[in-house]
Amino acid sequence: MKFFKQLWLLIWKNLSLRRRQLLRNAVELLWPLAIFLILAQVRKRRPAEHKPQVFFKPRALPSAGILPFLQSFICDYNNPTTPYQYGLPDYANTSFYKLAEDLQPILQNRSNLDALSRIQDDYNALMRSLNELQVFNISRLTPDATISSILTNTSTVRDFI
Repeated sequence: MKFFKQLWLLIWKNLSLRRRQLLRNAVELLWPLAIFLILAQVRKRRPAEHKPQVFFKPRALPSAGILPFLQSFICDYNNPTTPYQYGLPDYANTSFYKLAEDLQPILQNRSNLDALSRIQDDYNALMRSLNELQVFNISRLTPDATISSILTNTSTVRDFI
């Protein structure tokens, strides 16, 4: 009940302050109405035109080399309004294309994918085992650290492995 009383007092205060500023109130009410009427008149005088779909061909990035990059702009000066019929183009000298080409046989092999999915589990198991042996010093883990600098007792790890 107290909330509604406070809300009513706030609304009453707002209205009493607004009664003193008639010009400002008129502008606040008429300005959005005027903009809406102008937009409605523009739309009425000039109805929307139907335009056909436009499809843009994929373009080579600068990493593909300067020649394919420029050719993708020059050879397609007049943009056709039909979809690109040949799929995505191959830019064989890009680093991503070479990486995808190298990874394709690996990723198509199901046993490799299963092994990749088990990497996280194997890593977690190794970390649990090292923590149990208390041979792993996490404070020494830096970007230039070597395995022997991280391990506190290398002979225990050798015996474990």
